[in-house]
Amino acid sequence: MIAAITFLPLFRGLTHYVNPDLEAFADKNPITVSADQSTCNFHIFVGPWSNFTQCDRAQDFLTKSGLSFKIVSVPGSKSVDMTIGSTKVEGWDNAKWTAALKAAGYSGTADKAKVNWFMTELMLVILVIYVTTVYGAIAAFLVEMFPTKIRYTSMSLPYHIGNGWFGGMCHYLQLRSWLRPATSMPASGIRSASR
Repeated sequence: MIAAITFLPLFRGLTHYVNPDLEAFADKNPITVSADQSTCNFHIFVGPWSNFTQCDRAQDFLTKSGLSFKIVSVPGSKSVDMTIGSTKVEGWDNAKWTAALKAAGYSGTADKAKVNWFMTELMLVILVIYVTTVYGAIAAFLVEMFPTKIRYTSMSLPYHIGNGWFGGMCHYLQLRSWLRPATSMPASGIRSASR
């Protein structure tokens, strides 16, 4: 329960302490993407079968830049437009959008001189403690559930399938689902800070 309540503040704190320029840019320049939402696709697994629309490319561009944005549906619109503060950029074009972001003061990388290393490390340690409190207890619990003769097969196989495959994919699917709703990922500054 504590972890669930503190995850978002911890990730916002990481953005604040790792990349304060990104946080200031996001506060000063709210970004809105206007597009016909019926043209925006939800891609879980990307492959040769994937068809990326202009809307998909625009959202991917902003997400990979580590920027939070709001999506406004404009039914019937043929164009994907971006508004940064009061500046509007018509149509999806990587070069135009990059130039508009740069003109608004977006740097693209974190300034290592502004990183608060102590607070960053503290927040990461807190996140690691959350993981260890769960995994330490569950390992001891699962080992005691089965007799020694069948312990490995009855515990290890389903544990690793469930935890490794389904649990491992959970984060990926959650990230993909965060990119789809009307507002982008709340912890999007982390990626930009790690460049």
